[in-house]
Amino acid sequence: MEFRKCTLEDMVMHKLLNFYNGKKVYITGHTGFKGSWLAYILHKAGAEVIGFSLNPNTNPSLFSEINLK
Repeated sequence: MEFRKCTLEDMVMHKLLNFYNGKKVYITGHTGFKGSWLAYILHKAGAEVIGFSLNPNTNPSLFSEINLK
Protein backbone atom coordinates (compact mmCIF):
# COMPACT_ATOMS: atom_id res chain seq x y z
CA MET A 1 0.00 0.00 0.00
CA GLU A 2 1.35 3.42 -0.98
CA PHE A 3 0.87 6.56 1.07
CA ARG A 4 1.28 10.04 -0.32
CA LYS A 5 2.98 12.57 1.89
CA CYS A 6 0.73 15.56 2.57
CA THR A 7 2.44 18.90 2.00
CA LEU A 8 1.69 22.21 3.66
CA GLU A 9 0.28 23.45 0.35
CA ASP A 10 -2.15 20.51 0.23
CA MET A 11 -3.33 21.24 3.76
CA VAL A 12 -3.83 24.95 3.03
CA MET A 13 -5.77 24.25 -0.17
CA HIS A 14 -7.96 21.69 1.59
CA LYS A 15 -8.72 24.17 4.40
CA LEU A 16 -9.39 26.99 1.92
CA LEU A 17 -11.74 24.93 -0.24
CA ASN A 18 -13.61 23.66 2.82
CA PHE A 19 -14.08 27.26 3.95
CA TYR A 20 -16.09 28.08 0.80
CA ASN A 21 -18.31 24.99 1.00
CA GLY A 22 -21.91 26.19 1.43
CA LYS A 23 -20.98 29.89 1.17
CA LYS A 24 -22.43 32.41 -1.29
CA VAL A 25 -19.76 34.13 -3.39
CA TYR A 26 -20.28 37.14 -5.70
CA ILE A 27 -17.69 37.52 -8.47
CA THR A 28 -17.35 40.54 -10.73
CA GLY A 29 -15.87 39.65 -14.09
CA HIS A 30 -16.84 35.97 -13.85
CA THR A 31 -16.89 35.47 -17.64
CA GLY A 32 -13.25 36.54 -18.09
CA PHE A 33 -10.34 34.12 -18.03
CA LYS A 34 -9.42 34.46 -14.34
CA GLY A 35 -13.02 34.92 -13.21
CA SER A 36 -14.10 31.76 -15.05
CA TRP A 37 -11.45 29.71 -13.30
CA LEU A 38 -12.33 31.24 -9.94
CA ALA A 39 -16.03 30.53 -10.47
CA TYR A 40 -15.26 26.95 -11.53
CA ILE A 41 -13.01 26.21 -8.55
CA LEU A 42 -15.38 27.75 -6.02
CA HIS A 43 -18.33 25.88 -7.56
CA LYS A 44 -16.41 22.61 -7.26
CA ALA A 45 -15.62 23.51 -3.63
CA GLY A 46 -19.35 23.68 -2.91
CA ALA A 47 -19.93 27.44 -3.02
CA GLU A 48 -22.99 29.09 -4.52
CA VAL A 49 -21.40 31.36 -7.13
CA ILE A 50 -23.14 34.46 -8.48
CA GLY A 51 -21.47 36.74 -11.01
CA PHE A 52 -21.77 40.01 -12.86
CA SER A 53 -19.76 40.84 -15.98
CA LEU A 54 -19.75 41.73 -19.64
CA ASN A 55 -20.46 39.11 -22.28
CA PRO A 56 -17.37 37.02 -23.11
CA ASN A 57 -15.35 38.61 -25.92
CA THR A 58 -14.03 35.39 -27.45
CA ASN A 59 -15.81 32.55 -29.18
CA PRO A 60 -15.63 30.00 -27.72
CA SER A 61 -14.89 31.44 -24.29
CA LEU A 62 -13.58 29.58 -21.28
CA PHE A 63 -16.77 30.50 -19.40
CA SER A 64 -18.98 28.88 -22.03
CA GLU A 65 -16.70 25.84 -22.29
CA ILE A 66 -16.89 25.04 -18.55
CA ASN A 67 -20.68 25.27 -18.83
CA LEU A 68 -21.48 26.93 -15.50
CA LYS A 69 -25.05 28.18 -15.11
